[in-house]
Amino acid sequence: MAAFTVLVAGWLAWVAPFVRMGSSRMRLDTEAATLFAALGCVLTTALRSLGGYWRIAAALNKDHELIRTGPYRLVRHPIYLSMLCMLLATGS
Repeated sequence: MAAFTVLVAGWLAWVAPFVRMGSSRMRLDTEAATLFAALGCVLTTALRSLGGYWRIAAALNKDHELIRTGPYRLVRHPIYLSMLCMLLATGS
């Protein structure tokens, strides 16, 4: 929910003023930025999939297993991909 709130606030602050300008190129950039930001927010659910394996410093538990649920079904590093999407959203 917090990621969605940040997405909406960011869109209102940075993207909405350009939509009113009416430029077709600006609209395309706005749509791309919105898409990247939404994808970035969706991919942050990877933290939930990690459960007890999530930590700041990389390490292995004795009972460590490869996570294959949530976004990890499709992408090996969804958290990094979410950061890349947010970076692309701010640059669009």
